[in-house]
Amino acid sequence: MIKKMTENKDYTKEVTLKNRWLSGARISIVIVLFALIRSLSEFFRLSYIHSNALTIEQVKPFITGSIVAAVGCLAMILFSFYSKNKIVITLFLLTIASMLVVKSIYHL
Repeated sequence: MIKKMTENKDYTKEVTLKNRWLSGARISIVIVLFALIRSLSEFFRLSYIHSNALTIEQVKPFITGSIVAAVGCLAMILFSFYSKNKIVITLFLLTIASMLVVKSIYHL
């Protein structure tokens, strides 16, 4: 009887931990998706501010950041299909770090 209660507590603790990883993975995907939308919408903000046509040099940093976010988001979604939540969170951190590197390269 005591053994069954102990096993039940361990199972509950394990399920709770898995739910936390799953929640973290889902939140990570949403954050990267928002970063992707923000990077893509920057083109429209720039076109509103500048009356003349935008050059590739003005838009290139945002396109690069969008590609990084899109590839990261795709990888995160694919790994989430296989319930690899720790990998999803790791990819989230790598994607955000990569976007910060792109930002520092273009001095934005």
